[in-house]
Amino acid sequence: MTEIKSSIGRIRRTATGADSFPQKTFVVDDPIFDNMPKDLPPPVRETKPERINPQHKRGLEALLGIARLTKETTVDGIVFKLQSLKTKEAKMLTEIAAKYSQIENSGYTMLFEIRTFALACSVAEVDGVSFSEIIGSDDIEEKMAVVEEFDENLATVLYNTYEEMTKEGRELYKTDSAKELISDIKK
Repeated sequence: MTEIKSSIGRIRRTATGADSFPQKTFVVDDPIFDNMPKDLPPPVRETKPERINPQHKRGLEALLGIARLTKETTVDGIVFKLQSLKTKEAKMLTEIAAKYSQIENSGYTMLFEIRTFALACSVAEVDGVSFSEIIGSDDIEEKMAVVEEFDENLATVLYNTYEEMTKEGRELYKTDSAKELISDIKK
Protein backbone atom coordinates (compact mmCIF):
# COMPACT_ATOMS: atom_id res chain seq x y z
CA MET A 1 0.00 0.00 0.00
CA THR A 2 1.28 3.44 -0.88
CA GLU A 3 0.16 6.69 0.66
CA ILE A 4 0.43 10.17 -0.81
CA LYS A 5 -0.17 13.29 1.28
CA SER A 6 -1.60 16.41 -0.34
CA SER A 7 -3.30 19.65 0.71
CA ILE A 8 -6.75 18.00 0.50
CA GLY A 9 -5.88 14.91 2.47
CA ARG A 10 -4.18 11.56 2.01
CA ILE A 11 -4.60 9.15 -0.89
CA ARG A 12 -4.07 5.48 -0.19
CA ARG A 13 -3.61 3.01 -3.02
CA THR A 14 -4.37 -0.57 -2.08
CA ALA A 15 -4.51 -3.78 -4.10
CA THR A 16 -7.42 -6.06 -3.30
CA GLY A 17 -6.34 -9.20 -5.11
CA ALA A 18 -4.92 -10.68 -8.30
CA ASP A 19 -8.24 -10.55 -10.15
CA SER A 20 -9.16 -6.98 -9.31
CA PHE A 21 -7.84 -3.55 -10.16
CA PRO A 22 -6.02 -1.43 -7.58
CA GLN A 23 -8.41 0.79 -5.70
CA LYS A 24 -7.80 4.33 -4.47
CA THR A 25 -8.97 5.32 -1.03
CA PHE A 26 -9.24 9.03 -0.34
CA VAL A 27 -8.92 10.14 3.26
CA VAL A 28 -9.77 13.79 3.87
CA ASP A 29 -8.95 15.32 7.24
CA ASP A 30 -11.83 17.82 7.47
CA PRO A 31 -14.57 17.90 10.18
CA ILE A 32 -17.23 18.68 7.52
CA PHE A 33 -17.07 15.06 6.37
CA ASP A 34 -17.40 13.51 9.86
CA ASN A 35 -21.21 13.10 9.65
CA MET A 36 -21.20 11.45 6.19
CA PRO A 37 -22.11 7.73 6.00
CA LYS A 38 -19.03 5.53 5.86
CA ASP A 39 -20.32 2.65 3.71
CA LEU A 40 -22.28 3.75 0.68
CA PRO A 41 -23.76 1.08 -1.58
CA PRO A 42 -22.00 0.65 -4.92
CA PRO A 43 -23.50 2.59 -7.81
CA VAL A 44 -26.06 0.72 -9.90
CA ARG A 45 -24.85 0.23 -13.44
CA GLU A 46 -27.30 -0.02 -16.26
CA THR A 47 -26.92 -3.03 -18.48
CA LYS A 48 -27.02 -2.07 -22.11
CA PRO A 49 -28.29 -4.38 -24.80
CA GLU A 50 -25.76 -5.70 -27.28
CA ARG A 51 -25.32 -3.04 -29.92
CA ILE A 52 -22.89 -4.70 -32.29
CA ASN A 53 -24.28 -6.42 -35.33
CA PRO A 54 -23.64 -10.20 -34.85
CA GLN A 55 -21.72 -10.43 -38.13
CA HIS A 56 -19.54 -7.49 -37.11
CA LYS A 57 -19.02 -9.02 -33.68
CA ARG A 58 -17.76 -12.17 -35.37
CA GLY A 59 -15.41 -10.06 -37.50
CA LEU A 60 -14.16 -8.14 -34.48
CA GLU A 61 -13.49 -11.36 -32.59
CA ALA A 62 -11.51 -12.70 -35.53
CA LEU A 63 -9.56 -9.43 -35.87
CA LEU A 64 -8.64 -9.50 -32.20
CA GLY A 65 -7.68 -13.15 -32.36
CA ILE A 66 -10.41 -14.11 -29.94
CA ALA A 67 -12.02 -16.46 -32.41
CA ARG A 68 -11.42 -17.85 -35.87
CA LEU A 69 -13.91 -17.85 -38.69
CA THR A 70 -15.50 -21.27 -39.11
CA LYS A 71 -17.55 -23.05 -41.74
CA GLU A 72 -19.14 -26.47 -41.73
CA THR A 73 -19.72 -28.84 -44.61
CA THR A 74 -21.34 -32.27 -44.64
CA VAL A 75 -19.92 -35.12 -46.71
CA ASP A 76 -21.75 -38.48 -46.65
CA GLY A 77 -23.48 -37.52 -43.39
CA ILE A 78 -20.22 -36.54 -41.67
CA VAL A 79 -19.92 -32.90 -40.55
CA PHE A 80 -16.51 -31.31 -41.03
CA LYS A 81 -15.86 -28.00 -39.29
CA LEU A 82 -13.15 -25.90 -40.87
CA GLN A 83 -11.54 -22.84 -39.31
CA SER A 84 -9.56 -19.93 -40.71
CA LEU A 85 -5.79 -20.03 -40.45
CA LYS A 86 -3.70 -18.09 -37.99
CA THR A 87 -1.23 -15.62 -39.47
CA LYS A 88 1.72 -17.91 -38.74
CA GLU A 89 -0.02 -20.78 -40.55
CA ALA A 90 -0.71 -18.55 -43.57
CA LYS A 91 2.96 -17.55 -43.53
CA MET A 92 3.95 -21.21 -43.61
CA LEU A 93 1.74 -21.64 -46.70
CA THR A 94 3.67 -18.93 -48.49
CA GLU A 95 6.93 -20.59 -47.47
CA ILE A 96 5.72 -23.85 -49.05
CA ALA A 97 4.82 -21.97 -52.23
CA ALA A 98 8.22 -20.24 -52.28
CA LYS A 99 10.02 -23.55 -51.80
CA TYR A 100 8.27 -25.22 -54.72
CA SER A 101 8.40 -22.15 -56.97
CA GLN A 102 12.17 -22.58 -57.18
CA ILE A 103 11.86 -26.17 -58.41
CA GLU A 104 11.29 -26.62 -62.12
CA ASN A 105 8.00 -28.34 -63.15
CA SER A 106 6.68 -28.49 -59.61
CA GLY A 107 3.45 -26.49 -60.08
CA TYR A 108 1.03 -29.34 -59.36
CA THR A 109 3.11 -30.66 -56.48
CA MET A 110 3.08 -27.17 -54.96
CA LEU A 111 -0.73 -26.98 -55.25
CA PHE A 112 -1.16 -30.34 -53.52
CA GLU A 113 1.27 -29.38 -50.75
CA ILE A 114 -0.54 -26.09 -50.18
CA ARG A 115 -3.91 -27.84 -50.09
CA THR A 116 -2.62 -30.53 -47.71
CA PHE A 117 -1.11 -27.98 -45.33
CA ALA A 118 -4.17 -25.71 -45.46
CA LEU A 119 -6.51 -28.60 -44.63
CA ALA A 120 -4.21 -29.90 -41.88
CA CYS A 121 -4.43 -26.48 -40.22
CA SER A 122 -8.06 -25.80 -41.09
CA VAL A 123 -9.92 -29.02 -40.22
CA ALA A 124 -10.96 -28.35 -36.63
CA GLU A 125 -13.62 -30.98 -35.97
CA VAL A 126 -15.13 -34.08 -37.52
CA ASP A 127 -18.66 -34.83 -36.29
CA GLY A 128 -18.11 -32.60 -33.27
CA VAL A 129 -14.84 -34.22 -32.19
CA SER A 130 -11.55 -32.34 -32.39
CA PHE A 131 -9.41 -33.41 -35.35
CA SER A 132 -6.36 -33.48 -33.05
CA GLU A 133 -8.21 -35.78 -30.66
CA ILE A 134 -9.22 -38.12 -33.48
CA ILE A 135 -5.68 -38.56 -34.76
CA GLY A 136 -4.17 -38.45 -31.27
CA SER A 137 -1.80 -35.59 -31.98
CA ASP A 138 -1.65 -31.83 -32.49
CA ASP A 139 1.54 -32.09 -34.57
CA ILE A 140 1.14 -30.48 -38.01
CA GLU A 141 3.24 -33.17 -39.74
CA GLU A 142 0.97 -35.91 -38.39
CA LYS A 143 -2.12 -33.97 -39.42
CA MET A 144 -0.68 -33.57 -42.91
CA ALA A 145 -0.01 -37.32 -43.10
CA VAL A 146 -3.68 -38.00 -42.27
CA VAL A 147 -4.92 -35.41 -44.79
CA GLU A 148 -2.74 -37.02 -47.48
CA GLU A 149 -4.72 -40.23 -46.90
CA PHE A 150 -8.09 -38.51 -47.52
CA ASP A 151 -9.99 -39.57 -50.61
CA GLU A 152 -9.25 -37.08 -53.41
CA ASN A 153 -12.93 -36.11 -53.70
CA LEU A 154 -13.19 -35.46 -49.96
CA ALA A 155 -10.04 -33.32 -50.01
CA THR A 156 -11.43 -31.34 -52.96
CA VAL A 157 -14.77 -30.70 -51.22
CA LEU A 158 -13.05 -29.65 -47.98
CA TYR A 159 -10.60 -27.37 -49.77
CA ASN A 160 -13.42 -25.75 -51.75
CA THR A 161 -15.21 -25.10 -48.44
CA TYR A 162 -11.98 -23.66 -47.04
CA GLU A 163 -11.67 -21.32 -50.03
CA GLU A 164 -15.34 -20.23 -49.64
CA MET A 165 -14.69 -19.44 -45.97
CA THR A 166 -11.56 -17.49 -46.90
CA LYS A 167 -13.54 -15.49 -49.45
CA GLU A 168 -16.25 -14.77 -46.85
CA GLY A 169 -13.50 -13.61 -44.47
CA ARG A 170 -12.17 -11.17 -47.05
CA GLU A 171 -15.70 -9.82 -47.55
CA LEU A 172 -16.06 -9.45 -43.80
CA TYR A 173 -12.97 -7.25 -43.60
CA LYS A 174 -13.72 -4.98 -46.55
CA THR A 175 -13.39 -1.26 -45.91
CA ASP A 176 -17.18 -0.71 -45.91
CA SER A 177 -17.67 -3.53 -43.40
CA ALA A 178 -14.95 -2.07 -41.18
CA LYS A 179 -16.65 1.33 -41.29
CA GLU A 180 -19.97 -0.26 -40.32
CA LEU A 181 -18.23 -2.13 -37.51
CA ILE A 182 -16.70 1.07 -36.16
CA SER A 183 -20.02 2.92 -36.34
CA ASP A 184 -21.72 0.01 -34.51
CA ILE A 185 -19.10 0.17 -31.76
CA LYS A 186 -19.49 3.96 -31.37
CA LYS A 187 -23.26 3.69 -30.83
